Amino acid sequence: MPVAAHHESHVDRIDHHDHAQLGNERAAWFTDSGGNVLCLHEVMG
Repeated sequence: MPVAAHHESHVDRIDHHDHAQLGNERAAWFTDSGGNVLCLHEVMG
């Protein structure tokens, strides 16, 4: 699901790329219009 974004580098779009859950950890990867990848990682409980 695309998300509109505004930043000094003028990112036009952020797309959800993939997500995974293994045991009590989960992560999601996103890419922006500049080809940069962001990973959000969480240890649950």
